Amino acid sequence: MCRLRLHGINLSIDDFGTGFYSLSQLFFSPFTELKVDLSFVQKMLTDSKSYAAVKASLQLARYLEFKTVVEGVETQAESSAIKVLGCDLFQGWFCALALVESEFLSWCQKHNKKSTHEKRFS
Repeated sequence: MCRLRLHGINLSIDDFGTGFYSLSQLFFSPFTELKVDLSFVQKMLTDSKSYAAVKASLQLARYLEFKTVVEGVETQAESSAIKVLGCDLFQGWFCALALVESEFLSWCQKHNKKSTHEKRFS
């Protein structure tokens, strides 16, 4: 991983909160981005513990100077909630449903060739 970072490749911790990384590994690994797992997002508006997990994950990422991504955003309410929490990017069906290749290429052109599955907050 360090060699990839030396070549300018950014690395993301995927499925944060459900994966295998401990806090100490976060401090000593060369990551640049933290992706909060969708299992927390799906319940964050109805379950205070899930909301706390999303909030704490985003705060930790900011303190570690990671870019933040929240997975599985499907509604305007979820989008608004994570925006308030300071998330950099999100991905999910609120942005776009799964697309076949030709539709995906058209979608990218229509959306100024932004990332395939991320929506930036302005």
